Amino acid sequence: MPAPVTGRIAASLLAAALAACGCAPARTAAPHVAADPADAPLLIARAPALFVSDGPEHDGNIAQAAAAHAHALRSGARRARKTDARHAPLIFGAPEGRAFLTAPAAARALAIGAPPPSCPARAAARAASAGASGDDAQAGMAALAACRAQLRRAGREDGCGCALIAVGDALTAPPDAYAYAPGAGARVLGPAWGLALTLASREEPAAGGARRLTFHPAPGERLRVLIRPDDTAEAELRGPDGPTRLTGSRRALGLERGRFAEVLTLRDPRGRPLVVAAGLAPPALETVAAATLRRALRR
Repeated sequence: MPAPVTGRIAASLLAAALAACGCAPARTAAPHVAADPADAPLLIARAPALFVSDGPEHDGNIAQAAAAHAHALRSGARRARKTDARHAPLIFGAPEGRAFLTAPAAARALAIGAPPPSCPARAAARAASAGASGDDAQAGMAALAACRAQLRRAGREDGCGCALIAVGDALTAPPDAYAYAPGAGARVLGPAWGLALTLASREEPAAGGARRLTFHPAPGERLRVLIRPDDTAEAELRGPDGPTRLTGSRRALGLERGRFAEVLTLRDPRGRPLVVAAGLAPPALETVAAATLRRALRR
C-alpha cells in the first residue's frame, strides 16, 4: 500500500499534480450519464494514493491535492483505467457509496475513517454548487468534515484521521479501501424473548441519512433495526403477540471490510434490553455482545 498523503505534504503534492497535468484543476467535459448510477464510468488510478487528513487544519490542503489528483486522472496526465461501481464494492454496496453514486459526478466526494479498524466513519458529501471550478475540492472538504463529525460522535477523534477515497468520477485509493462485506456477522441477545442468535446482517439506506439493518436466516427476519445519523436507534421485533417497538442507541467501534463494527443497546417499553452487535469478526462479535448485555442488565 502506498504511503498516505497527509496534511503536511499535501501542499507540495498539489503543486506537483498541477505541474503534471499542466493546468489548473478546471472542470472538464461532463461525464457520461448512465441510466443506473452503478453503470456510470469511474476512473481507478494505476498508481493509487491515500489522501489522509489528520486534523481539520489540513482538510483544505488534502481536498485540493485529491482534487488535483482526480483531475490528472481525467486529463490523462496520470494513468488510470475505466471501471464501474460494481468493481468497487464499498461504492456499490454501502449506503454512503450509493449516495456518492447518485450525486452529480461534478460535485461529490467520499471519505472514510483512517485507520478504518479503529476509526468508524463513512461519509459522502456534495459541493455547494455543481458545475463550477473547484467543486471537487469543495466536495472533498465537505466529506472530510462529515467524516470528522462521525468520529467526534464516536469519541474517536484522537488517533483517527479521515481519508478521501473518491472524488468526482475518480477512485484514488488502493483497492483494499473499497472492500465491503454485504452480509456481515451479527449477534442478537434478548433474554426476555429467548434470543441468542448468530446471524448475517445487511444494511440499506433509509430516509434522512439513516441506515436499516436486516437479519437472516430465520428467525432473524423477525427483527429490523433503524440507525439514525445521531446514533439513536429503534427496532421492531415481530412475535406471536404482534410487534414490539424498542428504542436505544448505537456505539460505533470501527470499520471491518467496509462495514461498521457497531453495537446497539435497545429497550422495550418495559425496560427489557435487546443487544445487537454487527460487523465484528468472531470471537469479538460474541464477546462485545455479551459484555454489552451484562452492562444493560445491571441498569
